[in-house]
Amino acid sequence: MKVPLPGAVAQLSEFDILTIARHVGLEVEQLKRDMEDRAIENVLERNCALAKELYINVTPALVLGDEVISGVLKIHTLERFIAKEREEAKRRAGSPTSAF
Repeated sequence: MKVPLPGAVAQLSEFDILTIARHVGLEVEQLKRDMEDRAIENVLERNCALAKELYINVTPALVLGDEVISGVLKIHTLERFIAKEREEAKRRAGSPTSAF
């Protein structure tokens, strides 16, 4: 099994994945079962399809309200985005058209 990594030049083999998993302390036998689990594969496929619809092609990515924020952010930038969305959510909740 080869796993494509967005933006990566190479792909990881199953051996590479299991080696990394073991190194970081994951339960390797459970990971092997999960890698063969069709239900998990279905969730990943749905997530990939949604990402494609939202034009998300990098990780990390975050959806806040109607905005897609891609890439690594400094904490103060992320806090600003969250504060802005909270204010907009409050404004929408208080507007007469918020029930529609």
